[in-house]
Amino acid sequence: MAENPIRLCTVSLLSRQPLTFDPFALHDELQKRCGQVKFLDQDKDTPPYGYVYLDVFTEYEGQAIPVGTFIHPAEMPALNETHTRAMQQSWDWEQARTIVPQCRYRLSIIDFMASNLSPQARATLMHRVVLSVLELVSCDAIYWENSEHFTDPAVYQDPAQSATLDLVYGMVNFRLFKISSGGPGEMVMDSLGLHLLGLPDVQCHFVGLNPDTVASFLFNIASYLFEKGDIIHDGETVPGFDPESRWPCRHEIALVGPERMVLDIEPGEPYRAGESRQ
Repeated sequence: MAENPIRLCTVSLLSRQPLTFDPFALHDELQKRCGQVKFLDQDKDTPPYGYVYLDVFTEYEGQAIPVGTFIHPAEMPALNETHTRAMQQSWDWEQARTIVPQCRYRLSIIDFMASNLSPQARATLMHRVVLSVLELVSCDAIYWENSEHFTDPAVYQDPAQSATLDLVYGMVNFRLFKISSGGPGEMVMDSLGLHLLGLPDVQCHFVGLNPDTVASFLFNIASYLFEKGDIIHDGETVPGFDPESRWPCRHEIALVGPERMVLDIEPGEPYRAGESRQ
């Protein structure tokens, strides 16, 4: 079975105003959430700045290597097709379509030497780093680049909200597309972001189903893969919406880009869309 290559995780804080911070103060904030932290650039006057987490290790070429983060403020590049698609697919924050085009600056947070961490450990660390940075800077939007997902920093930082946020929040986005070349009402819903972790995203090509119900269904499957790994094999089934229905699964290339491996879940009749699968 083909696998998705594990990638760097990048989260960008976007703002109308320049984003600056004291790198030594950030070191102190990181130590509150991430254990022992070493600031790599104490003699450096300009970013990017690097930090390594002495309590978070990964194995590389037989050696234990601490995981790290680079943090770099810069001007926001011109919005492109990917940004436009991300604004359209950030369903939990429709205001992104108004706010993001106003942002002129970004602060990028990029992990390194983290590819061998478990999905849970990697997501936990990234969330802790983002929350640490947000103690020192105020931003107008958070852009999870690997999942093409804009989120509201007010929701992300609100303790009443964040206490209920899942680890996949931000890191995995759920998207909905109408298939203009298909039959009436054909839609594809998929996740984007599990591919960052070397896991398949999830996908369902359907007709006649409530998208909100499909979103909840795919979220549960994605969360299962996030926790357990890629353990649903081709030809195996998952429970459908009806008590006795079973929907078959198969790994395939995503119907909607970016190109990556997904676990396609085929709904039973009369909800199945597209050509009959062999």
